[in-house]
Amino acid sequence: MTLEWIRSKGDISDLERYRHEKTFVEETNLYRGKPENNISLVNGDPGMGKSELLKNVKNNCGVDFWCVFLQSMDITLLCTRLEQTQLDLREQELVKFIIDIIYDGYPEFDKHVIKLLIEKYQVAYFWDALDEITTKNVEFVTDLIQELSQKSCFQWITSRCHLKKQLEKKFNVLSRSVSQFSEAEQTLYIHKRLKDLLSDEDIDKVIEKIRSTVTLVKHNDVLGTPLQVFMLTELFRQDHAMYDDLLDKLFSLTDLYQHIIDEKFNRYYQLKADVRAPNDILKQVLIDHKRLMLEKYEKAGLKALIKKEVFRHLNIECDDFLNEIQNRADSIGLITEVTDSFPQFLHNSYAEFFVAKYFTEHYKEIEDFEKIIFDSRYVNVRFFFDLLTAKDSSAHIAVLYKNIDLLKQHKDDLMGCEDTGGRNVLQLACSWGQRCPTLEMERQEEIYIVDNESDDLSNAETSEYTEMLQYLLDNCDASDSDDIFNGTSLAYAQKADCLLAKLKLLLKHSSSKLKSNSENISILYYSAKFGYEDVIDLFEELPFVKTKKDGFSLFHLAVNYGHEKYLMKLLSVDNYKKLVDDRDKNGETPLYEACQNGYYNLAVLLVDHGANINVGTNEGSTPLHTACLHLHTSIVKFLLQSGGNVNITKKYGITPLHVACWSGHHDVVSLLLQNDANINLPTDDGCTPLYIASRNRHDKVASLLLKYGADINFAQEDGATPLFIACQEGHIKNVEVLLKAKADFNLATKSGESPLYIACQNGHIDVVRMLINSGADVNAVAANGFMAIHIACQQGYVVIVQLLIGAGAKVDICGDGMTPLKIALIHGHDNIVALLQN
Repeated sequence: MTLEWIRSKGDISDLERYRHEKTFVEETNLYRGKPENNISLVNGDPGMGKSELLKNVKNNCGVDFWCVFLQSMDITLLCTRLEQTQLDLREQELVKFIIDIIYDGYPEFDKHVIKLLIEKYQVAYFWDALDEITTKNVEFVTDLIQELSQKSCFQWITSRCHLKKQLEKKFNVLSRSVSQFSEAEQTLYIHKRLKDLLSDEDIDKVIEKIRSTVTLVKHNDVLGTPLQVFMLTELFRQDHAMYDDLLDKLFSLTDLYQHIIDEKFNRYYQLKADVRAPNDILKQVLIDHKRLMLEKYEKAGLKALIKKEVFRHLNIECDDFLNEIQNRADSIGLITEVTDSFPQFLHNSYAEFFVAKYFTEHYKEIEDFEKIIFDSRYVNVRFFFDLLTAKDSSAHIAVLYKNIDLLKQHKDDLMGCEDTGGRNVLQLACSWGQRCPTLEMERQEEIYIVDNESDDLSNAETSEYTEMLQYLLDNCDASDSDDIFNGTSLAYAQKADCLLAKLKLLLKHSSSKLKSNSENISILYYSAKFGYEDVIDLFEELPFVKTKKDGFSLFHLAVNYGHEKYLMKLLSVDNYKKLVDDRDKNGETPLYEACQNGYYNLAVLLVDHGANINVGTNEGSTPLHTACLHLHTSIVKFLLQSGGNVNITKKYGITPLHVACWSGHHDVVSLLLQNDANINLPTDDGCTPLYIASRNRHDKVASLLLKYGADINFAQEDGATPLFIACQEGHIKNVEVLLKAKADFNLATKSGESPLYIACQNGHIDVVRMLINSGADVNAVAANGFMAIHIACQQGYVVIVQLLIGAGAKVDICGDGMTPLKIALIHGHDNIVALLQN
């Protein structure tokens, strides 16, 4: 069973530690009933089927509300209109836009009905591909979405992964991520696509051949991405013999796009233009036509992707081409729509491919090309660009796909191996590590505050990339410069914000120490997070760092992510030892974090270096409290041996023993009792450890407490005993343990309610039977004048009434002026009325 987070009253940042990235929810589960949130987010990489998912959700929404689907081009046009509209009139303009543009061509009556539904907020909005609009428009439309959500409009939003954190923070909603095809799903899909062309056996051979050819695509998995599987199978459907031969050669993602585009032109020439057997002159005409068209698509791609101000500086003209498509449609089929001279490609990745093609041919002419290509918004363009410049260089393609095995096959060629831009494989590798951007920083006296609010990185580099980078550092010259940017490997790492590459190059080739500026403080922050302890040696004097988000020090970061070697090195720095008990915004020390997360070795290391075992958080919770709560038995034992205060209290008078009893940790409770934990010490509201264990169904813990002499009849201020609370909750095993230990089964609360009374009130038949068999007084009267039989009649529990009558309960006694029979009559329990009358 998969549990999915739905909504929270508080800030979602507190839920981050509980996010499971490898837990899946079937798409069909999204169709069932109304969404729990007014806003639902979906993110995924290019080609993962986000738009198709959104369409499926829309088409399965039922009839409770009208659904409005807006593509990125629609959203861009909407933002242009709303930008010129007064704030208080924007909602009216939205309705007008939807009716005039989205539903243009609908009958007037239909438009009138749709308009009424929208104005009454009986509408769901589906905002597709926010990643394909400008940053300014993202801010604009998210404000609009937020405003609509307050009017109880259901809204679904899709984007690529780079907007995930921004949207989650904006709407206080956790996002769903679209997962790649599993191998079984790939096989099933390819079989469905090719079953009318090939036998199952031949399809399996094709799949095996595709997989063996594209195994180098480890981190941009061709077969894991639905769009790319569709494109591959589409090629086979058109000419499976030709493309079966193609797979015998070196194959990359750009080859896939190029062949799809070639096939679209071929189909146009053969089917639409009826050119089937061209002579040499006609062939040349077709070649020239295709070249000119591709140039136009490249320019259209630039207009679709590149920021307006950058596009203007390129001095590119493509409006005539786009106007032609707007009037007559795209004959090749690569651009699906043009609105206000803005093109919508068949998929955004086609635009990215065309832009990369343009860059490979014109990068020398483009001012600030370096700034454009390393902009994180164009990371897919850069990937295409690097694949295109790699051409047939297996070593470069191996680097791009992070395939160390393929790379090692070309060891002898690495020193002189360059792509068409004069870049060696190390330079390329240094630009494709995990991006760790420089974070904002401010200084408060001696402490540098790092603004990590936007940092959503959770994992260090993959082992494949780390191994590949070290291999290249050992076999390439890091001082070489390329022809495109005249940059070294270190320059590439800095341009692309690739942390590990920067660190390894600095450690190997830098003779000077790092200064405390924003870039280097960011490096230090990431190093603690990912466990790169050698970074500490790069600083002449290690600066004190704290995070803005949580108030974490480097100690907290190292401990929180479990980096023992980093912590050891940090503790060896003299001026850092004094921060061993530093507290974050919640008052948690590094030792507290270690005990909470179960890092035994880190806890020992910190205590050995003077960490205070009994320092509490803002709510007084100590390392021992949190270790007990999270069942870290070995840490509990260590803390007790090291002088941890076993009876120290946190907020509400809660001791470690209370915490352990609440969680039902038998071994932890045993350890605490062996170390003289006060077994009868109540919390501020009178709960003893035995009371807590009895309330929470922990019968083994209750037995252990009784063995150590817990007061079995110790009552809260309202008179509730452990037996009373166990009966109230219906925990039959706890009741049995307490009765065997001679708990007073007639001891009532201050309101006169006995354990039997409360069990009858809550309908716990087995508990009632056990209490009666133990001799409980069935005719005890509560302060309200009711006996057990009165409350059972009121609640309608016929079996319990039978048990009480069988045990001698009086049926003619008035409770609050009414007999059991009258109570049953008033509440309409006819079966009990019949029982009492008989």
